[in-house]
Amino acid sequence: MNWTELLREVSERTSMSAKDTRAVIEAMVETILEELVEGNQVNVRGLGTFSTRTVSGRTMRSVRSRRKMWVGAHDVPRFKSAKRLRAAVASRSEKEWKDPAHQAAWRLAETLVGDLELYHSGETPQLPANVQTQQVHEICADAFGEPWRSAEQRYQQRSGDTTVDYLALAAQRRWGS
Repeated sequence: MNWTELLREVSERTSMSAKDTRAVIEAMVETILEELVEGNQVNVRGLGTFSTRTVSGRTMRSVRSRRKMWVGAHDVPRFKSAKRLRAAVASRSEKEWKDPAHQAAWRLAETLVGDLELYHSGETPQLPANVQTQQVHEICADAFGEPWRSAEQRYQQRSGDTTVDYLALAAQRRWGS
């Protein structure tokens, strides 16, 4: 959404004219800027808190000349999102990861894959990108043999009924290219 679309949307929701909406939003932005310049913080309920923080001076290297240069301490703007904003954005994502059963299955898969890598490090496969779940199981079974089949069996016994094959995901995350 750009500035014009924002003005149009707010104008429609508030039944204000476009001119009045623009004046209100511009006044709000100017007020926030002025408060930040003075070193104050501004809390916008439901959106978050605007504030500043000081970054200490440090030596940096110039990208162009490769020479070291000193950058003095300076203030930078910060924004801490409100709980309402975080919840609204998080509502777009899948909820499975919040389920304790899925968390337990993921931890189990990570542990099993980590153990395979630790105790059979010379046999770890290189998994190609965009490989299917079934192919991950086949490639790992070829590379590890019985230890992989044992890990699959333990995963099936302990993970319960999850819709995601975390064992394959953990293997792909660890050994994928």
